[in-house]
Amino acid sequence: NAIHEKWQRLFIRGGLGVAEDMDFSRFNDEYEVGYTPDAILTINEKRYVVEIKSVNTYQFQKLTSHPTAKKQVNMYMHFTGIHDGIILCDDKNTQNFKVFIEHYNSDIVAPYIERLEAVQYYKTRVLEEHKMVKRCEQCTSKVCKRAITCPMRDACWNCGKGRVLLDV
Repeated sequence: NAIHEKWQRLFIRGGLGVAEDMDFSRFNDEYEVGYTPDAILTINEKRYVVEIKSVNTYQFQKLTSHPTAKKQVNMYMHFTGIHDGIILCDDKNTQNFKVFIEHYNSDIVAPYIERLEAVQYYKTRVLEEHKMVKRCEQCTSKVCKRAITCPMRDACWNCGKGRVLLDV
């Protein structure tokens, strides 16, 4: 948190952003998902979504990109409509930093958007047609490893609280 706060304070002091755009949680109504960009900045009249990552020195020295942050910043760009991003990687030990500029890439977000659309489809199906989603093949019983970690286990296997009526 301290590294994020350091950069966010510097962005505000430098006139690149405002406090309301630093770690401000947002909600996408279409997919019913919350997200929190580390910062939204304006540099030379261009808006950027910023993802800050702290890494250890060993990782930092080898760093040529940050694959996880790349996916994350592309999702934030998709949700905000701001199609330019910055990944700022800070070395926890030395405070050296690297900056990677990202431009929105719909191919990166496509599998995640497809998954979010599927979730919305199945949610609508459950609410309107009262049909549960088919269990995956790996889920063989209510006590198998996959079922135990599944948030839908009680409803799917009708155990625990079982199927709970939703007030819609």
